[in-house]
Amino acid sequence: MSWLTPQLQAAVLRALGLALTAAVVTGGIALLQGSDWKLAAALALGSAGAALGYRGGAEGLYDGHRHLTGNVKPSDVGQSPGAPPTPTS
Repeated sequence: MSWLTPQLQAAVLRALGLALTAAVVTGGIALLQGSDWKLAAALALGSAGAALGYRGGAEGLYDGHRHLTGNVKPSDVGQSPGAPPTPTS
């Protein structure tokens, strides 16, 4: 079994969009408030890292585990409602 499950793939793709948006907004606001570019870049990277870590990593791994144990919910990433779990080998 690959560690990169469909649930983790979907979560990482969703997290990339969130991370990019968070980085642009956070960095842009910091620059508009008068911060230098180094501080703005650090704030942008921090917000992007948080989005990738939680949304991409934690949520994807959690939903992937629920998929493997048969506890699929419609709100899980990478799932269609009522999708049967993938058989384990």
